[in-house]
This record gives sequence, structure tokens and C-alpha cells, in this order.
Amino acid sequence: MMQKMMAQSGQGSGPPQMQQMMQMCMGMCSEMLNAIRETAAMAAFATPELRHAFGEWLKTVESKAETALAAGEQNAVGLASALGIDEKSARYVLGRLAESGKATLFARPRA
Repeated sequence: MMQKMMAQSGQGSGPPQMQQMMQMCMGMCSEMLNAIRETAAMAAFATPELRHAFGEWLKTVESKAETALAAGEQNAVGLASALGIDEKSARYVLGRLAESGKATLFARPRA
């Protein structure tokens, strides 16, 4: 589509830099469309019952995270281990707790 638009505007055979930029934009648009399709496909299977079950599970995990944090400071790796989830999920839970005012996040560069 972008190539058509460039050709119609008389820029279809522009300098190589313009062509590279166009290809980059087309690649990013393609990646974004694929992500949207994947998200829509997953959402189609998420029934209200499953969304409710996930919400209840997440409340339980957050409660366990609060208990772990009450025992002392935790990083995402330690919290993940304590909760039996992966580090990315632990960061998500920490973010939710911070957003709701139940935790404070600190950041420092990794060694």
C-alpha cells in the first residue's frame, strides 16, 4: 500500500534512503498488524468465565506477593521464586501493587 502511495505521488523511485525508510515502515506496520491479530485471536477465546477466573487468580497472587513483601524487600527474581511465577509476571504483579499504592518500587542499574 505504501509503495502504491509513493508511486502515485511520483516518489516511487526516490533515493535509496527513502526506499529504506519505506521498507522499515512497511516492516513495522506488518509487525504491528501481526500483534493485533494475535491479540484479537487470544481475546476471542477469553470467555467472561475465563476472565473472571484469571482475575481471581491474580488477586490470590497479589495477596501472596503482599505477604512476601511484608517479610522484607524483594526484587522481581526473588518474588517470582516465592510466587512460583516467572520474572516477567512478577514485574507485572509488582507494577499492579505499586499502581494501587500497596507497594513502592525502587530502581537501580543492574550490575
